[in-house]
Amino acid sequence: MAFVEFDTLLLPGDQRFDWWRQLVGQGVAPTRITSDFAADFVGSVGSLDLGRIQLTKMSFPGLRSERTAELIRRADPEAYELTLILGGSMGVEQDRHTTRLAAGDLSMWTSSRPYSGEAMSGPVIGASRALILHLPRALVPLPEARVDSLLAHGLSARAGVGKVLADFLGSLVGQAAVLDDLSLARLGETTWRGGSLTGRALEAGGRAPR
Repeated sequence: MAFVEFDTLLLPGDQRFDWWRQLVGQGVAPTRITSDFAADFVGSVGSLDLGRIQLTKMSFPGLRSERTAELIRRADPEAYELTLILGGSMGVEQDRHTTRLAAGDLSMWTSSRPYSGEAMSGPVIGASRALILHLPRALVPLPEARVDSLLAHGLSARAGVGKVLADFLGSLVGQAAVLDDLSLARLGETTWRGGSLTGRALEAGGRAPR
């Protein structure tokens, strides 16, 4: 299935935010989202199935998101969300870890524990844009304790294996239209099987350089 992106500009201004929020909730773990730009929300969201995992691309103005214990009890896909910041700025907090992210940073959090995030946008930094790789916990090729130590920390995608992973994820979205479902599923396996790009990027973890 090719990557399909939906844009709020196709809708009347007063319907855009609720529509975008519902669409995001269907593809990502249910999250409480609020925004000062709700009255005329300009954003987009698209997703790509890669076999056992999913890749989501989003664009949005400033907003706040919160995954509460109540929402977790209601529904939990038991997934890690590895997020590549493409534009704007974002802050995320989980398990008493807090980090500030900019374009070229990676960070990860889990749907199984409460977290909160804030995205900033503006004339200088532009809209917030991100690629999110949704990984079932059982597929992440690292010990759970190692992954937990990286939650809500910054990882660099500006050089080395992090950059390779970032370019690979971007190319999956860009080339999805000319790839069949089997090819996409096989390429998706590259991100999580033993010795995968994701595992190597996480093993190289640490604070993203500024």
